[in-house]
Amino acid sequence: MRPISIFSYVSSLTLLSLKHHRYTARSFSASAGSKLARRDNNDVIHKKHLPAHPFITRSESGHFSCSSEVHKQECGVLQSLHNSSSHDEIEKALAAFDDMRFCRVHKPSEIFCTRLLGVLVKRGRYEDGFSVYFKMVGAGISPSLVTLNILLNCFSKAHQIETAFAVFGGVLKAGFSPSAITFNTLIDGLLKSSRLDEALALQASMSAEGCDPDVFTYNCLIDGACKMGRLGDARSLLREMAVKNIVANTVTYNTVIDGLSKEGLVDEAYELYKEMNVNGISPNVATFTSLIHRLCIAGRWQEAKALFNKMLDSGIKPNVVTFSALVHGFSEHGMIDEAFQFVGLMLKIGESPNGYTLIPIIGSLAKKSRMGVNGLPKPDSIDEALTLVRSMLTEGYLPDVFVYNSLFDGLCKAGRLEQANALLHEMNMMGIRPNLVTYSMIIDRLCKEGFLDRAMEVYEEMNRKGIFPDSVYIFSILINRLCIENRWQEAKEMLNNMFNRGVRPDVVTFNSIIDGYCKEGRVNDALDVMTVMFEVDELPNVYTCNIVMDGLSKEGRMDEAMQLVTYLLKSGNCLDILTYGILISGLCKSGRVDEAASIYNYMLCIGCEPNVVIYNCLIDGFCKMGKINDAKVLVNEMVLRGTSIDVVTCNVFIDALCKEGLLDEAWKVYEEMLGKGLCPSVITFNILIHNLCRHGRHEDAKTLINEMLVRGIKPDRVTCNGLFSGLHKSTNIDHTVDFLRGIAEMDNVCLS
Repeated sequence: MRPISIFSYVSSLTLLSLKHHRYTARSFSASAGSKLARRDNNDVIHKKHLPAHPFITRSESGHFSCSSEVHKQECGVLQSLHNSSSHDEIEKALAAFDDMRFCRVHKPSEIFCTRLLGVLVKRGRYEDGFSVYFKMVGAGISPSLVTLNILLNCFSKAHQIETAFAVFGGVLKAGFSPSAITFNTLIDGLLKSSRLDEALALQASMSAEGCDPDVFTYNCLIDGACKMGRLGDARSLLREMAVKNIVANTVTYNTVIDGLSKEGLVDEAYELYKEMNVNGISPNVATFTSLIHRLCIAGRWQEAKALFNKMLDSGIKPNVVTFSALVHGFSEHGMIDEAFQFVGLMLKIGESPNGYTLIPIIGSLAKKSRMGVNGLPKPDSIDEALTLVRSMLTEGYLPDVFVYNSLFDGLCKAGRLEQANALLHEMNMMGIRPNLVTYSMIIDRLCKEGFLDRAMEVYEEMNRKGIFPDSVYIFSILINRLCIENRWQEAKEMLNNMFNRGVRPDVVTFNSIIDGYCKEGRVNDALDVMTVMFEVDELPNVYTCNIVMDGLSKEGRMDEAMQLVTYLLKSGNCLDILTYGILISGLCKSGRVDEAASIYNYMLCIGCEPNVVIYNCLIDGFCKMGKINDAKVLVNEMVLRGTSIDVVTCNVFIDALCKEGLLDEAWKVYEEMLGKGLCPSVITFNILIHNLCRHGRHEDAKTLINEMLVRGIKPDRVTCNGLFSGLHKSTNIDHTVDFLRGIAEMDNVCLS
């Protein structure tokens, strides 16, 4: 890219000046700027004459020093800030600055203002920094280049880069020669706004304006390029440094190595590491850690170990991040023994493992205990994790709450709730405060295992300790379980507790309550809960409506169910296959088969393929209305559309044909079932046996009984009652009883 002129770059920007405690801008052109930059034979920019200040002397080098006349108060404030830049000390310094600003005899010095501004920027108090600068200029105190550099940094850190360039324009207008610090500050500000191309353009123009970029300039640009994933630019900048004889340092190489590693270019990163050594630049712990971490992720264990050993040979002590990278890598790939070795070495050299180090190894052990090998349980793995934590305690290392949470996760998922409860007690005894995640895991598992009362005790315990659920998760778990166990009053109280805590129930919470009510047949209560959902602006979703529609359809309230369909469509929700199934089933049971058939046809029109349940409902509906031919047509259509007939389909047809007295056709359907590989159920045999006996075909009924037994299908009360009612009409009662007793003895059927 061709270097551009500094003045061209800032020609559209503005110069700061104070007016009513605000700055106004006056634009300057490239030509006007160039007139301010007339150079002498030594190519040094002439400095404009600045107003003299009684407390400041300016050396030829441009640095400032305090004279002996500086007010004692000013020196005292500066000394206090040097000793401590706490909030209170800064407030005192700001108050002193205001007092001195209104003093007629001695105004605050430029160096005092500059140092105060520097402290404010370091502490992130940018608004106070702007205020000090504007008051300083308003009091007639001329800023130095150092002051303006700090102001540039202030605007840059406050993400006001355009204003920072306006200050830069002021630097040029005042006749200052911008330093590398000035440019570096602007470049850093552009990079913070992800404006890499502009930062590169600014760096390219530095030399043309008499200021060469330094290693910090390149480090900033390389870091920005890597963070934006522009590794090509990062490589180019590194090569450019070599061409310009700017020696790259450890930070430079570490930045590129880390960027390459994160993109998976581990080999290229490793080559840069070797280049560092060739160039005599010593890698540090960050260099090794970045490479080791990425080698572990790539599964290159031997290389990771070799690099770790090289690190030790170089006299560089691994830190907790290095060990954590190794432990993470080995643990997540199931290499627990190797991970343990690194934890042991870590303790040996005096590094304290933290939660981040141990969570993966404990989590891996916990997972191993749940899954085992080849599906077999391996409970000793979680015991290994517990042993690891115990050894930490023995060595004097106190695990944090995150380590314990990993143990809780393993114990809870392995169903070892008593140990989880004992671990919770242990945490409390050791002064390790359980957090919301801890309690959430325990409550969730207790509820899933059916220990609701214990879950409620844990919930009350966390409240007593001042740990209140700040999300819907714990409330939803408890409400769902309370509804399952029909503890409606407690569920309502928990819902009210949510509102009182400022936690808004979500649709999942409401669905738990609505589902519980519908399963208990309390559909009106479920509708009341839906009303509350609308009141709190938590709109019911398709799942909510499906639950309520199913409850309404079971009570034959199909018109109300259809109203919910209207709501779903108007609110932009798409009906799912379950919705259609509920509607068709409910309409068929209510004798409204024609309406059900219309919905079926609508499904086909919109490309929603019915499933076997929907077909069975319609076939059953047609059969019960005596429309056998329509049912047959639907069966044929079902087969043509690729939906497999199941036992329920056959049972519906067999029952309908038997009721019409068409036993031979029913028998053919039964034989077709067998031919298609479908296994008849006890319901299939009961329908046929009952109707065969009713029509006096007792031998056929007995044949079916024998076939049932051969197939391992146990006759039930319905089977025996059907046989008894049919056989005793054509044979004597003793013969009938003997036959039934024989069946009972063969298959342990109770006839009483």
